[in-house]
Amino acid sequence: WGGSCYGMTALAFLSNQGVVPYSNFQKGANSLYALDIPIYNSAVSSLITYYHVLQKTDVSRSLRSKTSNLSNKTNLTNIIKLLDSKPSVVISIAQNGWGGHAILGVGYEKGSWYYGGQYNQVRIKTCDPNSSYSNNPEYYIYFNTSTYEWTIPHYYYQDGFHSKNGAYIRLTCADTSVINNKGYIKTGDSAAADFVARLDAEAASDEMSVSKIGKTSGRTYSNGKDNTNGDIVRRKDYNMGGIGDEGTDGFDLFDADSDYKFTQSQAGQMKLEMKYSDSFMKASAENGLQAEFIKDNAVSVKGRDGKFSLSLTNDFDLPTDWCTAQVSANASQASLTRADNGWIVSADRLENVTVKVSSKYDSADTKFSTTYKSALIYEIDKNTVGIAVDTDNNGTYETTINAA
Repeated sequence: WGGSCYGMTALAFLSNQGVVPYSNFQKGANSLYALDIPIYNSAVSSLITYYHVLQKTDVSRSLRSKTSNLSNKTNLTNIIKLLDSKPSVVISIAQNGWGGHAILGVGYEKGSWYYGGQYNQVRIKTCDPNSSYSNNPEYYIYFNTSTYEWTIPHYYYQDGFHSKNGAYIRLTCADTSVINNKGYIKTGDSAAADFVARLDAEAASDEMSVSKIGKTSGRTYSNGKDNTNGDIVRRKDYNMGGIGDEGTDGFDLFDADSDYKFTQSQAGQMKLEMKYSDSFMKASAENGLQAEFIKDNAVSVKGRDGKFSLSLTNDFDLPTDWCTAQVSANASQASLTRADNGWIVSADRLENVTVKVSSKYDSADTKFSTTYKSALIYEIDKNTVGIAVDTDNNGTYETTINAA
């Protein structure tokens, strides 16, 4: 079951809303459990997988970033309000060292229950894909209405899962246009959310910081403390997948229109991915100290001499058949910048540079070396990459050089 909880939760929610009738996949079926076919049946497993991977749409990811930033009281109160008017609500939960998980809230009741070392006055009834029972109260969310500390008994007994131990709510949503955004079943709904940029630090020093550069400079996350404006937040990115997944370290960037600089305390391995609304950038270096991301336009690395790789993808019209360019070589500093007629790669040394360009349908690659510090990557045709340099220093890359 590990890794498919969101797919099952989303399907249960959409079926509850009448969007995905199970009878479309088997006559007479009214639940996933009632499907009288093996679980490896392609129609069912592919549908679960389809909704599981859809958790990474910009709409749902941005909503999860915002929800994670809210207090327990706000999130729990919101779930109750949603259940007052909706039959079910998708809930994502997480805890550092425990992983991320998705469940379906289907109602709530008031009373008195002692779990997690506290008395709880409300419990949110849930349908949990990890439960082997149709209705098991140990999988419910219990919370105290004075402190809004909360727990799920089954995971508390198993792993110490409790808000006092850092558990938090990542998503509360009863909107079909969000859960079914770009869905298999088209509903005609449209979802919108303010975009939250994301910087994943898959490999980096534990001592790292992110700051805004350019017009919005001066606001910084550093040394484990959020910046005063709260728009740069270090947080692991869980995929609402299997229990035990540590998640990818990185930063939620609520100001998605700014440029950012990443710095680690000492030169070493660095593997970063930056997601803006219209661009996706990668920066890696084996001896990196710093990386900069200029929205939609450029990515760069600095550090000590060693292998680097830079990639820039733009989701808008470009002067080439390709939307992605990637360069790799050895240098202590390098950059890749979008240009009017291609991309410019610059470095303190351009020797044995590997270039790969691609789109959804076409790709090409080449290698080159030059004594110049920058070169233009341009399109000869959709399967052929051209390389040019500026021999007279007038800002125009007029001289084509031979690829290796």
